[in-house]
Order: sequence, then structure tokens, then C-alpha cells
Amino acid sequence: MDILRHMCSLMPLKDAARAACVSRGFLRCWRHYPNLIFNSQILGLIRNELGSDAEEVPLYDSAFKVDDRESYVVNKIDHIIQNHSGIGVKVLKLRLFLCRNISSAVLDKWLETVIKPGIEELSLEMSSCKKGTEYNFPSSVLSNKAGGGTIQSLFLDSCTFHPTVTLGCNSLTSLHLCAVHIFGEELGQFLSNSFALERLVITNCSDIIQLKVPCLMRQPKHLKVTKCQNLQVIEMDAPKLSTFIYGDVGVHISLGDPLPVKHILLMGYNQPNTICYARTKLPSIMSNVESLIVSSNNEMISTPMVPIKFLHLKFLEIYLSELLAFLPSYDFFSLVSFLDASPALETFILHVAQRRLRRDSIPDGEHTDLRRAPHCLHDKLQNVTITGFNSTKSMIELTSHILQNAPSLKCITLDTADLYDKDHLAMGECTPMMRGGILEARKAVEAIRRYIVEKVPSCVELKLLEPCSECHIIE
Repeated sequence: MDILRHMCSLMPLKDAARAACVSRGFLRCWRHYPNLIFNSQILGLIRNELGSDAEEVPLYDSAFKVDDRESYVVNKIDHIIQNHSGIGVKVLKLRLFLCRNISSAVLDKWLETVIKPGIEELSLEMSSCKKGTEYNFPSSVLSNKAGGGTIQSLFLDSCTFHPTVTLGCNSLTSLHLCAVHIFGEELGQFLSNSFALERLVITNCSDIIQLKVPCLMRQPKHLKVTKCQNLQVIEMDAPKLSTFIYGDVGVHISLGDPLPVKHILLMGYNQPNTICYARTKLPSIMSNVESLIVSSNNEMISTPMVPIKFLHLKFLEIYLSELLAFLPSYDFFSLVSFLDASPALETFILHVAQRRLRRDSIPDGEHTDLRRAPHCLHDKLQNVTITGFNSTKSMIELTSHILQNAPSLKCITLDTADLYDKDHLAMGECTPMMRGGILEARKAVEAIRRYIVEKVPSCVELKLLEPCSECHIIE
């Protein structure tokens, strides 16, 4: 029986259920099946299509309407859980995007049946609803008596969660809240009672104004807080925190002193001038950062030269979108400010998303004086990559500066294809490019040959990449 249980636990849910239908031994094992994972594929709402590159193809039969699908999903999950003893479950994942009208009583019954001491992972993903109609997740199922004492990973999506003051999961190492209605005080207290927490992800939680954890958090290593539109303050003392991802540049941040964070991802979703913020503010509040990734969708001003430095920064990656033609062109040469401020920098990567022909290209056939920054050597810089390289004067100036002031440089890659197109190329496909993007790439190649190639030292490898012959144009 132990061998059968082990074999059953290794089977996908569908195969284990089929085996239980034909074997009495497997039926007994099924009642202790450890991984209850319910999604559209497992429930038979999507299938693999032979001869198609797509892994999953939706089955949208006109006779199988939305209400029918929802009823089908609820009945199938309910049947499976009723035939399970509720004992021995390690993982419960409910992806209920099709069930907008599912009864709270049904969900409560499923959770109470399955969540028992020994469960390690719980994931509940719902469809977003109007505020006031979301499912109210019962915090009582997370109590030690119910089984919360053994949960290591908790993921809640699009529901309401109001934990009690004393509630905490002693074994919880990972918590992910997405579009969850929870107040900052409630979350802070819950975190204080979750002593083993190592990873915390909070996205789209608009009810949180202040996230303050009143006690020392000894274990957290990864913190991500993004798209919480009303968030004003993040305060917690987490001496082991090494990775911090956030997207609200106006938030007051206090993560302990000295701040231990070494890896930062700053996502500028809808806020302007994220790159400028990263250069002028981050060095003073996150002085130990070694790896920095910055993404900006709306950079309207140049990056200023300021005296404060990133003394430990070794890896810098910047994503810059210039998809909006009405915005002023960004001065790429101003990124020298980052290089000047990072004496330990070894790798610099710049991604520029653009699909239009530049109107500020360097003039053809004309002599152009290029700007120079005050003399400074980037002694440790070894690898540089620019994706979406264009023909603007400021891009040529930035590249020239690097070649002339990085004596340890080993390789520089100048890729004239757009960043988004490169994502598809990495999967072995060529994405149709906009006509303006193709024309700009050709102009960028000519600018590289005219202004850059002759400045590349013999000890530096230059990789010049351009759209391949398979790329075609869309209007």
C-alpha cells in the first residue's frame, strides 16, 4: 500500500483519478492524494492541439456557455473533493477565473474539508469583482488547529482577507497577495506573527496606505511591493533582506539600518522619471545595492549628474520605453551619470523600446561634434549591451564615451532590433517589425559604421546585430 500511495502521489491528478476508477487499491490511495491542483487544463476546459505550436487551446464551444462552464467547474471540483478524505493533502491550488458567481459557502466547504494539519501550499486565484462582492477568505482556516500551522506557501488573488490580531502561520515562508483587500495594520500584524517568512509579494492591494511591521523580521530575503496605488509608507526591520522590487517611487521606505538590500528592481509603471529617481534618490537610501534594474515608461527629463554614488554597484540594467511619439526624446548621453557614480560597475545593459523612425537622428554626411563628459575612467566595466540601438546623436555620444573611458572593456553588443522583437527571437521566431522600426534599424547600423567602429579598441569585441533577413514589415 505504501508503494501504491507513492506511485499515486507521482501521477498527475487526472491520471490518479482514472486509476482510482479501475483499481480498489488506487481508490484507497486516491483518498489521500497529496496534490489537488485545479485549473482549466486539468478540468478539461482546454486541451493540447496536435500539430499546433500552442500548448493550450481554449475550447469555446458555442453550446458550452459561460454559465455552463462555471457550473461544470464547480460540480467537478466538488465531486473530487467529496470523494477525497481530506487527509494527506500537501498542495491545494484553486484557479477559479471562470467562476465569477461561485458561492462563498461552496468555497468555505472546500477549504474546511481540505485544509488540515500537514498541508504545505495553498493558492486561491479568483476573478476580479467589484469591491464588496469579493470572496471573504476565512482566516480561521489558517489557525494552527485547522492546519495553518504547517502552511509554507500562501497565495491569495482577488479576494478579501482580514486576519485576526493573533493569527499567524508559524511555518509560512512565502506570502503572495494580489488584488487582495486587506488593511496595512492587519497585514503588519499578520507578518509579525509569521516568524519564518522569507518571501513577501504584494501587488494591486489598494487598501494598504501604510505597511508597518511592528517587530523585527529575521528571515525575509525577498520583498516585492508594486501597483499599490494608495501606499505611502513601507517600514520594516528585516536585516536579511537582499532583494527588493517596488514600483511606487513616491513611497517613504525604511527597511532597517544599515540597509542590507543588494538587489533592487524598480518598476516605473505609470509614474514619470523613474530613471532620474533611481539616480538621485536610491544611493542615499539603499547604499549597499550591488545589482540594480530600472524600468521606465515615461522618462521626460535627462538624468542629472549628482555627487552621491553607488559605491558597490556591479550590475546595472535599464529598460526605457519611447513608444509615445509625442514625448521629448530622451538624452541617452545623460546615463553617463550612472557610470560616473558606479566605480565598481562591471556590466551595463540598456534596453530601448522603440518602433518608430527617429526625427533626431545624427545628420547624414555632416560633421558632428560629439559631447564629452568630464574625464572619468570606468575601470571595472567589462561588458556593455544596448538593445534598440538607434541613430540619435545622444546614443552615439554615450557609446563613444564608454569606448573611450572603459579600459577593462571586453565586449560591447549593439543590437538595432527593438527589445520586444528580441523577446520573440529568443524563442526562435521573428516578429514582424513596424516599417519605422526597420528604417531606424538601418540608419542605426550606418551610424555605428560611421561613428563607432573606428573607436573600438583592438582588445574589445564588437557585436553588431541587426534585424535578420527573415523579418518582414507591418504597417
